[in-house]
Amino acid sequence: MIPKLPPVLPRRAAAGLLTTALLLGPLPRAQSHERPHTDILQETSDALSQIAERVIPAVAYLYVEKDFSAPDAEISPEWEDLLKRFFGPHYRDGLPRTQSGNGTGFIIREDGYILTNHHVVNGADRIMVRLHDGREFEAALIGTDEKSEIAVIRIGATDLPVIPRGDSNALKIGELVMAVGNPFGLTASVSLGVVSGLGRSHYGWGRMPLAIAAYQNFIQTDAEINPGNSGGPLINIQGEVIGMNTAIFSRTGGSLGIGFAIPMAMAGKIIDQLMTSGHVSRGFLGVAIHDVTPEEAEFYELDDAHGIIVDAVVGGSPAQEIGLKRGDIIVKLDGAPVVSMNAFRNQIAALGPGAELELEIYREGSTHVLRPRTGAIPGEMKAAAQPDEREGPLSALGLTLRPLTPERASQLDFEAEEGLLVQEVADRSAAAEGIQAGDVIVSVNSRQVTDLDDLRDALSAGARKNKVLLWIRNAHGLKPVLLTRPAVDSE
Repeated sequence: MIPKLPPVLPRRAAAGLLTTALLLGPLPRAQSHERPHTDILQETSDALSQIAERVIPAVAYLYVEKDFSAPDAEISPEWEDLLKRFFGPHYRDGLPRTQSGNGTGFIIREDGYILTNHHVVNGADRIMVRLHDGREFEAALIGTDEKSEIAVIRIGATDLPVIPRGDSNALKIGELVMAVGNPFGLTASVSLGVVSGLGRSHYGWGRMPLAIAAYQNFIQTDAEINPGNSGGPLINIQGEVIGMNTAIFSRTGGSLGIGFAIPMAMAGKIIDQLMTSGHVSRGFLGVAIHDVTPEEAEFYELDDAHGIIVDAVVGGSPAQEIGLKRGDIIVKLDGAPVVSMNAFRNQIAALGPGAELELEIYREGSTHVLRPRTGAIPGEMKAAAQPDEREGPLSALGLTLRPLTPERASQLDFEAEEGLLVQEVADRSAAAEGIQAGDVIVSVNSRQVTDLDDLRDALSAGARKNKVLLWIRNAHGLKPVLLTRPAVDSE
């Protein structure tokens, strides 16, 4: 077991001992009660080994295959153009029949349910699972959710070992954690580290989203995570899973000591929905929001810069029905302070449709309480409690975007639906040297963009590249701008 620290003495007793020590002088060292440091280290080492021994049998090795021999097999547009150019219209004849990859999963139910990452199994035609005891199974995909990077698969086995779930909400920075997985195909590998950060969704003074998933609230750890670790468990010293290893921040493709795991508190409801229905239904409030800045807190005479400001309300949404207005500041959700836009939208989404909420808002110098009920996301296309539309998917590159206004389109003498308007360019960002406010993005990765959905599709199609090619139009005409994506990679 982990060695326990001696109990802390009450303050009064400690003061008495200190007075006695000052009067009598230094006490003789009790040599007989001292323990060699090697004993303490051995106990710690044994405890860590015991945790690994309990956890490893419930960790699975995943091998996935994608079949490219079929005429309708999906290939990204960039690869398709390149292959046609070099190999002609019958380029598929020269392709390998399959493309393979590997990852990790861990057993969450004795009857064969396994948790892993969406990107590990997405698009796979075949998912093979090898357990630690050597048994191999072909798995069925039960459900997958791209927005949270969570997927559930199932194998035909029973009485399997399960890792108990821990309370990721109780984690503290500096706490010891263990990552288990199959990096580079090295099965059942264990690495040790600490919790480096909690609630990670942005970097760079909080201005750049990590862009790993649509819903982000990651545990950051320095436990080694490498390609192949995706979908593996992050374990606390009680031997409980408190997170699922998902991505790394890397400039080399390997670990630099900055890994990200999905907290189990966030994953729990998503897992339950995937196991019961195969898909996820998220709660929807219908507001565009942004975090309160210190300047806005001073302007509105708030005690501190916490809460979120409503920028817009979607027509016919739950927010409109209960009278939420542009300019309202949401300071509490169900009695708890709203700490950030990201945390708020994650909470709303996790509640699902039909949940009753209590919102405390600040409006024109006084507080009000509103009680909406969450709706379903229209067409499952919009995010619950939407982020400010000004950001858009290129915010990670330093660009703040809006749909092109008719006025700006008229100035540039082309149709309003052509392109996205650059509202702002962050200082020292990837885009700062080639783009400025007022420019219009006409295409991304050789795809024309007319709205934010087009932009997301274009970026997704080129997700394997570390470059983004933009065509920009301004008063001087058209020009290409090549940007480097931030080095945040799903491993």
